[in-house]
Amino acid sequence: MITFREFLIICEKKSSTPPHAVPGTYKEVDGVKTYTLARHDAPPTPLGTEKKVKKELEKQGGIGGGAIKKVKKKAKKIEKIKEDIEKRRQQLKQRQLQQVAAQKQKVSDYQSAQKEKQQAAAERETLKKEIKRELQSEQSPTMEPNLYSKQVAMRQGAQKTAQIKHVHQELGAEARAQQTQKRAEMKAILSR
Repeated sequence: MITFREFLIICEKKSSTPPHAVPGTYKEVDGVKTYTLARHDAPPTPLGTEKKVKKELEKQGGIGGGAIKKVKKKAKKIEKIKEDIEKRRQQLKQRQLQQVAAQKQKVSDYQSAQKEKQQAAAERETLKKEIKRELQSEQSPTMEPNLYSKQVAMRQGAQKTAQIKHVHQELGAEARAQQTQKRAEMKAILSR
C-alpha cells in the first residue's frame, strides 16, 4: 500500500527534490531534509525601476520616516505591554505571598487555640483531683471504709437482695395463681 504523497508523486511524475537544490546534494534522513541551495542569478534591474521600487517601499512605509515612526510606536506598545505584564506579575506574586502569610497565620492561630484548649482541660483535671483530695481529707474517720462498715454494708446488701427475692417470689406465685384461675375458667367455658 502506498501513501497519498507517493500517489501524488506517481500521478504528477514529480521529483521529490526541491527545484532550488543543487543536483546530487539532496538527502532525507529520518524525516530531515538536507540540501545545498543553487545560486540565483537574477537579471539586473533596469534603471527606471529603482525609483518605482523606492516609491512603492515609501508607500508601504519601508524607507523614510514613516516606517521608523511605525516601528517606534510598535516598540513603545510592546514596552508598555511588557511593563504591564511585569506589574501584574508583581501583583500576583504579592497576592500569593499574602495568601501564604494568611494561611500560616490561620494555622498558627488554630494550633495555639488547640494548645489553649488542652491546657484548660489539663487545668480542669488538676482542679478536679485537688478537690477530690480535699474532700477525702475533710471526711471524718467514721466515713472511711473500715472492716465494720464493710460488714454492715454487706449485711444490708444481703437483706435487700433477700427482700427483692421475696417480692419476686410473691409476684411469681400471684401470677401463677392468676394463670391457673384463667385456665380453670377456660376449661369451664369449653366444657359447656
